[in-house]
Amino acid sequence: MTVCALLCSPAFGQEAQSVNNLPELSIITRVDAYPVSPYVYTLLEGSLGEHLSYSVCNLWANDDPRSLYANTLRADELDWCLWGWLSLDLGNWHIIAGKDYIRTGGFETDAYDYDQYWQLCSNFWNNAQVYQYGGGVKYVLPSESDEFMVQVLSSPFSGKPFEDGLLSYNLEWVGEHGPWSSIWSVSGIDYDYPVPYSWGDKLWLLSAGNQFDITDNFSLGLDYIYRIASPFANAPGAGDKGPFYPANSGHNVVGRLNWRPLDWMEIGARGVFETSQIYFHVAEDLFQIPDQYLSGGLFLNFYPLPEKDDLRIHALAGMNNLDGFFWGAGITYNFPLTQTLLNRRAK
Repeated sequence: MTVCALLCSPAFGQEAQSVNNLPELSIITRVDAYPVSPYVYTLLEGSLGEHLSYSVCNLWANDDPRSLYANTLRADELDWCLWGWLSLDLGNWHIIAGKDYIRTGGFETDAYDYDQYWQLCSNFWNNAQVYQYGGGVKYVLPSESDEFMVQVLSSPFSGKPFEDGLLSYNLEWVGEHGPWSSIWSVSGIDYDYPVPYSWGDKLWLLSAGNQFDITDNFSLGLDYIYRIASPFANAPGAGDKGPFYPANSGHNVVGRLNWRPLDWMEIGARGVFETSQIYFHVAEDLFQIPDQYLSGGLFLNFYPLPEKDDLRIHALAGMNNLDGFFWGAGITYNFPLTQTLLNRRAK
């Protein structure tokens, strides 16, 4: 998922609402000044009758557009279709099928890619291919304060989805309780050919994402992931000729602070601490996470349009223990096409 991209809104962030039951189409463009990178997204959401809803997000261009189309229908690489799912909505029950994101990783993984600052994100966010094919069942409490979801998707360690029997199994709880919001999950991701009656060929991710809204314009967040995988004989996708990979484990911690003192300005901070302990000193992690990674930085957002966040100008700076000082800047414009056409028609 090495895109500058869709992960930074609050919980339920990847499920927006349609406009007057019409398909809502948004066109999102982003240009980063450093490194220079253009991005073009579309987000299409709506409903088909009373019980069917859908969401489709496409990435049409980035800093390597050729790879987006060359990787079509691959599980281990990013392609032009980030997700596209259809949901059968039966009251509090929702049955979802298509391409969705693996429900793990907390708030960092839940947010929209085009709002994110990849330099301030974890290696897990940058390298894990979380958009996969499959389905799930979600139950929402009548109070709407809690969601529970069971999900089975293709594995990011497959070549193409389902071609080798590798899957990911996910259980997620999302809650909103006063100032505290949560995204907690357990995921078992196949990374080698399954052995019958064995759970030993899975990478396990135990995730606890938390957000605390201290005031209307000030929030704190903390995501934690514990990763553990047992030894496997071959590298994912290497067939019978890959090297032996030993057991590994690691921790991912992402802390964040967001403060919006003015309607047109937001100030924030991010900190990342990641570890990867690979036994027998083999320097390779399933998500390309180094032995130890420390990163911290600040960002500043400006919203020039009155009473709207559609146009955002951002700047960031920070340091990490691998590259030293880094900085970035860019502009993102979210053009709500459906809403704009409806407003013009109303006039």
